[in-house]
Amino acid sequence: MNHIQTEISRISARLAAYPDPFEHAGLYAAQQALSWALQPDAFASPLAIITRSEANSADCSEQARLRRLPDIDGAKQDEPER
Repeated sequence: MNHIQTEISRISARLAAYPDPFEHAGLYAAQQALSWALQPDAFASPLAIITRSEANSADCSEQARLRRLPDIDGAKQDEPER
């Protein structure tokens, strides 16, 4: 599984270079998925990331995350509408 850790390191280096938002999203998703494959108890599954469930994720890199901005109504994007 050394190849997985190598790829995670390459992705982390690219994320540190502040890529454009679209590239960032893809890189972050790949980083999370590879990290989950190595440590499923420490990271959220790819499905949980896609569905925005943040439970059970240690996160690969806090710096790598895109900031979640409030929507136009000022509500948090993470919260379901009621």
